[in-house]
Amino acid sequence: TDPEMKKVMRSQQAMGMRMIYGDLAKELGLTPEEASQIMELLTDRQMALTTEGMKLMSGEQTSPDALAKQSKAVQAAKEEWDKQLKNVLGPDRFAQFEEYEKGMGDRMMMTQLKSQMSATGMTLTDDQSSGILQIMKEERSKTPKSVFDPTNKNVGAQIAAMRDDAQLEAFLEQQKELNRRVLDRAHTVLSPDQVDQFRKSMEQMAEMQQMGIKMSRQMFGGGDRQPPPAPVQVSEK
Repeated sequence: TDPEMKKVMRSQQAMGMRMIYGDLAKELGLTPEEASQIMELLTDRQMALTTEGMKLMSGEQTSPDALAKQSKAVQAAKEEWDKQLKNVLGPDRFAQFEEYEKGMGDRMMMTQLKSQMSATGMTLTDDQSSGILQIMKEERSKTPKSVFDPTNKNVGAQIAAMRDDAQLEAFLEQQKELNRRVLDRAHTVLSPDQVDQFRKSMEQMAEMQQMGIKMSRQMFGGGDRQPPPAPVQVSEK
């Protein structure tokens, strides 16, 4: 609630948005003016969602009714900002934007992979990066849509699923299978040493994901039991 703290947070969020959506302007063919406007909207959207999300974690929203009410507030905030984004982008480019957001995790994975490979003296070419991203996109399209999909606007359903052991285990198993299929095909794009580094990166991302789930479960009253591990193994094909 402190104005100075909000100012600092917005500055940090703006920096984060530029990093996360760094190639959005190129992907959507935005003019410099449009790109600037979209970045401002994305920063404002993230600030609004952060504010509403903090209320969920404040400890005051403990009853099911209170959580449901606040979940709807988060959902409404996202829908309102998405509406403004759609007004600027138009229907076609907004559809592209939503598709772009679906692959955000994959692009983060590639950024991490490039960094790790560079540290070990390996290089990932642009063609290899594009090839792996295409494999990820194709394999993800074959995967049933999850309640945890980043484009899912039903925050209440996500919180409910976060408390459900069966849904969490099914999601982690789904991710494990997706990673396996991607790694099976990675041999067509990467060298054996690069595939091994890719496997290690995916294992690290899986561990981070599980830690995030564990923390979220504790925040939203889902219990302290840690979800089962979801190891990633490279196929010997």
